[in-house]
Amino acid sequence: MPEPVARLGIGAADVASVPREALGAATIARSIRSGLWRLGEVADYLAVSERQVRREVAAGHLPCVRIGRRLLFDPSDVSRFVAARKE
Repeated sequence: MPEPVARLGIGAADVASVPREALGAATIARSIRSGLWRLGEVADYLAVSERQVRREVAAGHLPCVRIGRRLLFDPSDVSRFVAARKE
């Protein structure tokens, strides 16, 4: 499992420069303290493809903010999406 951002010796502002593969979903969730998540970050967090995230948006299951062609996500909406699917 990848080490937390603090152990990598970088700050939260530098997280964007680290390849997503080097960060685990929990690390991404902790490192993005505020603001909106990008499509790839949500896909990594949920451990699914970007295409699957787009399907959930299209089905109306996962709310997003559209800015031009970009899809951005409120972390609290992603958390509610996960909580609604717990068995």
